[in-house]
Amino acid sequence: MINGCTAEESCEEILPASFRITNEADAAAILEFCEISGDLTIDLGSSSLKDIELLNLKSLGGVLRVASNPDIERLIFPLLDTIDGGLVIEGNKSLVELGLDSLRLLGGPALFRHNASLQSLEIPALESVDLDLMLTSNDALELFSIPKLSLVLGAFVVSGNPVLEALEYPELRGVAKGLEALYNPSLLRFSAPALEEVGGGLALGFLPLLSKLDLSMLRQVHGHFSMEKLNSLDVLELLELEAVGNNLWILSNEGLVSFATPDLVHVGTSLKVGLNPRLAVIRMSNLERIGTDALIFNNSGLPQCLVDAVIEDVQSAEGIGGKTQFCDLWGCNLDACTCSRDLEGIMVACE
Repeated sequence: MINGCTAEESCEEILPASFRITNEADAAAILEFCEISGDLTIDLGSSSLKDIELLNLKSLGGVLRVASNPDIERLIFPLLDTIDGGLVIEGNKSLVELGLDSLRLLGGPALFRHNASLQSLEIPALESVDLDLMLTSNDALELFSIPKLSLVLGAFVVSGNPVLEALEYPELRGVAKGLEALYNPSLLRFSAPALEEVGGGLALGFLPLLSKLDLSMLRQVHGHFSMEKLNSLDVLELLELEAVGNNLWILSNEGLVSFATPDLVHVGTSLKVGLNPRLAVIRMSNLERIGTDALIFNNSGLPQCLVDAVIEDVQSAEGIGGKTQFCDLWGCNLDACTCSRDLEGIMVACE
């Protein structure tokens, strides 16, 4: 085990350069420093070093890179508050503990990928990431916790983590270049209750067990917005959503019964709602403009008269820029219903 001085001892040493740890001697040599102005790379190769604990390091001016270290099991940085460059934790197949309890600010991208034994990743103090945040293909990861994260200035992608059960971002307010959660087959919950705006696209897909979704404050998605293969989700309510800059696609969600965007006004390009066999309710009462096509098709439980009401409302406002479509080669919406309007909305009667 390699660690630093005790908490009672002060540290004022600054290393005005980058440093590479390749063996135990390198790890011992870096212990006295509380600040490194350049990069810190841990590249152990065939070294059998399993445990590194840098108790003094508080600030890093460059990138912290820990990649392809087959034997490392513990990496602890208890006082590390700021990384001005990026953070790369990749291909460390034996890593079971990564301690970043004090990390607050990250000035570059963060990548956590192919760490096959890591079960828990908790960064409790992290407030912002200045570029992309990527969490992909960590086979054993069950818990990912970033409770204070409020802003990601790049893309935020969580993909291909087979046993991850929840994504909960209680303080996240904005993502500049896209938010994705894809191909996480054990995911049960996705919660971002403070999220107001996504600068790029927002994609949730291929999450067969997802049953709880909270995007209750989401107002605007500037790019493509898609929800696909969320087979356990029965209600999709985006009550504050006002605008989607590109496509809005709700596709192939086997359990979806109700879809509501009552404040949505503009869809920049196409609206596509299809292949949702249990969908029975659609509420888009303030929609005024669809930039290109309106494709609401093959939802076998959705009354066609509800779809017609949506289309009529849009056409009477700013209109639809392309074609409309209600069937595909395999089916249409439900025709055996009639709709009438009253002060409470649209009433449906089915045979």
